[in-house]
Amino acid sequence: MKNVIKMGLSASAFLFFLSIAVAVQAQGEITQLTVKNSPTSIKSKTFVEPTEQKAAFVGGTAAWEQYVKNNLTYPSIARRNTVEGSVLASFQVNPDGEITNIRIEQALGFGCDEEVKRLLEASPLWQPAIQGLHTVKSKVKIAIDFKLQ
Repeated sequence: MKNVIKMGLSASAFLFFLSIAVAVQAQGEITQLTVKNSPTSIKSKTFVEPTEQKAAFVGGTAAWEQYVKNNLTYPSIARRNTVEGSVLASFQVNPDGEITNIRIEQALGFGCDEEVKRLLEASPLWQPAIQGLHTVKSKVKIAIDFKLQ
């Protein structure tokens, strides 16, 4: 891993920046950090390498689609207003397979966003991502489609 140091950055600010960057990388988070109060601000992104095996719903895509089909409830207000579209959600799969930090990235409204959050919160454990010989925390983005029939 290369560290780029711009001229004018004090040693204490650099050590502070480096300690935060190392702590963030160890947690596996994607973060942007800006160090100010120096002649030149530094923006640094710390990324964890892509995992060898991504997190997945146990049973694969077909099992996920069946889970959604059996558990998704079309909100009545969305049905009455003939709302159709997709909700894009992101969440974290922990090393034990638990889903946490659910966020709606692209909302649809009319109760659909809340239904996607409920669906994910009720989800059984997922197969966590694997890096080397260890299960690791990872971020997943998924789209849930709402379509009237």
